[in-house]
Amino acid sequence: MKKKYSLLSLLVILVFLICNTCVFAENAIEQSESSNGITSSNNLSSVGYITLENEYINVAIRPNGRFTIGTNEGNPEIATDNRKKLLYGWPGGGTSYTTVRIDGIDYYYGGENISTPPHNIDEEYRNSSAAKYGNVYVRQDISLVDGGFSGMMDTVEIKYIVTNNDTIPHYVGIRIMLDTMLGSNDYAPFRVPGIGDIETTTTFLGDEIPDYWQAMDSLVKPTVVSQGTNIKYQQNPPDKFVLGNWLTLAENMWNSNYTGYNGDSAIATYWEPKQLAPGESTEYITYYGISKITIAGDKPLVVIVSGNTSLSATETGYVPNPFTITSYITNNTNDTIKNVMAKIILPDGIVPYTGTDTDIVIGDMTARSHKQVSWQLFAGQIPEQKTLEYKVVVWGDDTEPTEVTRQITIPASISDIFDDGTDKEKYRILREIGNDFEQDITSRIHRKPEIKNVRITPGDQEGVYELYVDEYFVDTSKGASPFFYWASTKGYFEDKKIDNYRKVIFHCDEGTSGQKVSILLKMGDGLGNVVYKKLYVDGIGTTSSAGTLEAKFTNLVASVKSWDTMRIRYNISYTDSEGRPVPGTKVSLYYSLDNQAEWKPIARDLVGVNGYNWIVPDLSSSNARIKLVATNDGVIKEVISQPFTIMPDIYIKGKVVDHNGNPIVNAKVIIGDRYTYTDVNGCYIINRLSPGVYSLRVEKEGVEFEKTQYDNIVLSYLNRNTTKNFYGKR
Repeated sequence: MKKKYSLLSLLVILVFLICNTCVFAENAIEQSESSNGITSSNNLSSVGYITLENEYINVAIRPNGRFTIGTNEGNPEIATDNRKKLLYGWPGGGTSYTTVRIDGIDYYYGGENISTPPHNIDEEYRNSSAAKYGNVYVRQDISLVDGGFSGMMDTVEIKYIVTNNDTIPHYVGIRIMLDTMLGSNDYAPFRVPGIGDIETTTTFLGDEIPDYWQAMDSLVKPTVVSQGTNIKYQQNPPDKFVLGNWLTLAENMWNSNYTGYNGDSAIATYWEPKQLAPGESTEYITYYGISKITIAGDKPLVVIVSGNTSLSATETGYVPNPFTITSYITNNTNDTIKNVMAKIILPDGIVPYTGTDTDIVIGDMTARSHKQVSWQLFAGQIPEQKTLEYKVVVWGDDTEPTEVTRQITIPASISDIFDDGTDKEKYRILREIGNDFEQDITSRIHRKPEIKNVRITPGDQEGVYELYVDEYFVDTSKGASPFFYWASTKGYFEDKKIDNYRKVIFHCDEGTSGQKVSILLKMGDGLGNVVYKKLYVDGIGTTSSAGTLEAKFTNLVASVKSWDTMRIRYNISYTDSEGRPVPGTKVSLYYSLDNQAEWKPIARDLVGVNGYNWIVPDLSSSNARIKLVATNDGVIKEVISQPFTIMPDIYIKGKVVDHNGNPIVNAKVIIGDRYTYTDVNGCYIINRLSPGVYSLRVEKEGVEFEKTQYDNIVLSYLNRNTTKNFYGKR
């Protein structure tokens, strides 16, 4: 479908074309139409385009620096989004462009200002170009990255690095405008978690900018879905974000006052001009790519679930945390479904954030109607990466439940949450050991490596073995050099480097008696080849003469607030019946709120650490306790802490609705120097308050309220929350 223009638009375009600066609908080539209307990537290079791609996503970059985006395989879990457009024009000419504003004058990125033509840096999955505007230097980097929602490199990072090479300061701003087109739908609708479907031009400012947004070819049963991400915790977050109409955004290089129906949809991300001192550089980054949603579309209630599939670890914790899981629900029948409910079932290690209920009442859904619900969740930090599974279930009266299961990967913490400098050797357990190098493949003709014999010698203790590669071959005449790597899931290796790991000492796990414990040996030759050999040894039963396991807490707390970090520290040691230290003691931590009647998990199977920093969820108790359960070699030791107090979270919540009770979305609710915005249901919450007296007010452009402020709101640990609703005037 070609872009359509008004007469005024065509005149504007003609003027710009004469000036050789036009961006609208530039098509340097005539697309060669295949059966699916897509030009192959191989043909693009012959007409001057550069392709940056992997198996998931494809970016076509023009010689003037402008680009457009589509899919290759897309989301590997579905086949409907293969070789589909994510931006208009892909894989040929597109209609997206970036504005560089310098000292109040707007420039298109690229074109005649290009000083370094686009070129791929293949090893980095990055395309780079540069343009000069006087003494202001702008570099564009287009990279393929993991966007944090799928665990795959299915996202395009769009980055501009602006450097002032002048001797005087300049005011510089950036606007990135993307002309969204999903498959064949150039009117692709938007969805924003917590806000809902966006069909009219909507502007977000500052902290109200959504973490991410989605565009799709269909709201009911999408076949291709894209996602843009605004990383608000980056060093230079955007100042404004617009979901709107392409023509108005394209015709106006910076400001646009259009507020009507989106129609031909596009987005614009703004960084308002800020002073850039001589020699100073600033980065501007946004992300756009494939959205990995999970769909259950074969039931009366169609359910789509989206959200992070992984978190990132920083020195201060995970980000984002709390994180949001969103479910889009459609009544795909011709009848009203009554009393619709949604529920999220969470694994150990993930808890609802303050004000979030696992069960959400949706109510009656009329035929073909849509609803959206979101959960704010919090992940506790863990010492080793884990992939956790959660489930969303939606049902109504006389309606079969719809279930969607998804996973999220929680990385190993890199903060000081687990380590106080204690000697870890008595805790450490190695399931893998050795060298596992990445090799360069040689083109020289050479003989392949071979593991000819491994000598297995039982040790003095049952279940302990010395493993030695006593005969092997690598082609040393061609420069080969061996390296060895060992792994087992039912035993551990002593932390010793003997003959460059040609020899290892292996201990079977207790409880493996009567089993053949497998050990995998990998040998590489440094020329690009690896060979494997699986070895087997006899397992060991539970130790008949149990050793001694000691465990105790080393710190005590009297009280802690919800969402504060509680430092749990302990000492553990295990020695066998002959007094020798044995590594690998596992520790699990639990908490109880009332008289130890029920124990709930904090963290399980901690190994190699002497503590855990527990971020306490929204709990309340004057008699809370922590239980430590240590296990090693079949020996179990339990220790229970002294009681302590958990102070509950203090918060204000409510709804903002019009005079008919319909939600007012994105209203700003303010308390002191803190504020938040209402979600798709008009709901808000402000938490982590201290006891005191507060005033609360609401504001929303274009809306008058019956009451805009509540005063003298008294909150305490005994009266820890209150509900305040705001109502629009008739």
